[in-house]
Amino acid sequence: MAWAVFRNVAVIVLASGLSRRMGSNKMLLKLVGKPILIRAIRNFSGLFSEIILVSAPNEKEISMCAREVSKIAVNSKPEEGMSRSIKIGLLCLSSKQKAFFLALGDQPFLAESTLRLMVRAYREKRPKIVVPVYRGIRGNPVLFDISMVETLASSLKGDKGARDIIGKHLSETLFLELDDRGISLDIDTPLDLKKAKTMTGGRD
Repeated sequence: MAWAVFRNVAVIVLASGLSRRMGSNKMLLKLVGKPILIRAIRNFSGLFSEIILVSAPNEKEISMCAREVSKIAVNSKPEEGMSRSIKIGLLCLSSKQKAFFLALGDQPFLAESTLRLMVRAYREKRPKIVVPVYRGIRGNPVLFDISMVETLASSLKGDKGARDIIGKHLSETLFLELDDRGISLDIDTPLDLKKAKTMTGGRD
């Protein structure tokens, strides 16, 4: 992963959830022949030099992703919620980074153009946070300036993402309207997986 388009922007991929609504580890379920998590990670491959995976203590998941990411950090207590995963990922960021994405491991349909446009908007307008929006609905991943690390680390609690923090920093947040349905599509339930397979022509 030595070559990348954006060298000072990192990605933290959150993949240590318990998949309660799916009934099995959704990260390992296949979509068009590849596990959902691999497809989610590859949304960022080649664009960013530092991709950090926060995984559950699952040997299959860890070994599967070893060559796909820069670092793997294990959340040994996934039952404590998303906030713990985010904090673990933040600790892994290298000092060279100026910004980072918080991304979901169950979002396989992101467009590369979305990521490029978000980074460009961040560089041109210098907000603290860039939130992608599709037809008026907020999505993921969210891009944060590196100065937000301390705020995230000290404020996040339980099974919450960064929505509350975004709400407290609205004046420093850019909501970027994008033509990418993938920012609002994550796979949480068997029905979500069925819809995703329909989008890919019904292939597993």
